[in-house]
Amino acid sequence: MLKKLSAIILENEHDYEMNINWLLAFLDLQKKKKMKAIMYLIGAPGLIEQIDQVFARSKIPWKNMQNLELCFSLRELRVRFLKRAMLNEFGRIIFTGFSRLFFESFLDINKNTPHVIYDIHMLGGVQEFLEAMAIPKQFQIKYLHYLFQAKKNLLKIYNIFPAFKKLYYYYGLSKGELINGKYPLYLPLYKGGVPAQSYIYSAGNHLRDYPVLLESLAKLPGHKALLRANNPEYRNLARDHLGCFYNKPINYLDFIKETAASKLVVLPLQDKANKCCGLSFLAHAMALGKPVIATACDSTKGYIQDGINGLLVSPANPTQLTLKMRLLLSDVKLAKKLGQNARKTVGKEMDLAKVLLKITN
Repeated sequence: MLKKLSAIILENEHDYEMNINWLLAFLDLQKKKKMKAIMYLIGAPGLIEQIDQVFARSKIPWKNMQNLELCFSLRELRVRFLKRAMLNEFGRIIFTGFSRLFFESFLDINKNTPHVIYDIHMLGGVQEFLEAMAIPKQFQIKYLHYLFQAKKNLLKIYNIFPAFKKLYYYYGLSKGELINGKYPLYLPLYKGGVPAQSYIYSAGNHLRDYPVLLESLAKLPGHKALLRANNPEYRNLARDHLGCFYNKPINYLDFIKETAASKLVVLPLQDKANKCCGLSFLAHAMALGKPVIATACDSTKGYIQDGINGLLVSPANPTQLTLKMRLLLSDVKLAKKLGQNARKTVGKEMDLAKVLLKITN
């Protein structure tokens, strides 16, 4: 009997970073004939443009590649997927979150087919599902325990938030269903090779503590910083700070080049950052072999070993952050070692091509 296809469902059309990485890893594995799978993807115009940039030199007609279902709306993706799912064509179905389509597939259409969630959004969508089912609040957790336990042999969850595994247990996902990992990336996209310039780099919005970063930079005269954040408050802070500059939003591929060209990367997080935050930017910088300084919190401690593949600083401590930045700016060997070890960590634990081979087989 021929082995059935695995189906990979990418529903979030706005998550360019994840979609670009997953699509490139999928196309690479398909080209090498290492994976028997089909991918459903919403081809938002901005995403299409950036993938075209990647394949511009090779002139590979990636849009016509076998087993790539390029859709132009969530509705079209749902129709195309369910058309084949109802015929029981899939041996395994992979989602990147607890979406409505996942629950529809898992509970009804493909209820006897193994499902995998590579949970990029930490249980995002579960609450929406419970509300859509009109389950009273006092019974919601019990219902989830019943649901996941009843079908525990058909579900695996890859958790990229090591410090938050107890939250999954709380929702009824036992150790048997939960596999701990890290944020995966398509490594050939992060070759680097861009000559390092003199600026210190930071980016992102969620729970960032840019006032602390700017206060620290004030004690490092002569060193420039580039801050990339969409929040107007952060932009104004950067504009008002001598030596810190801000540019308009750029696409993801240019974002990679901009990070690669930095001297070092700083991820400043607020003292209240007990939730998951900053991991995609952290993984992105580590993959490029950048020396990283990050605020010590549950999220970052799962990725950075202090003094081995990066440096950790206490929350809301501009003096300590200044000392760490000064250390890396002056100690070139240490900065290089931390960056190299960060890249090795990504290669060993965050290689998306290896992840896809594992979860589709």
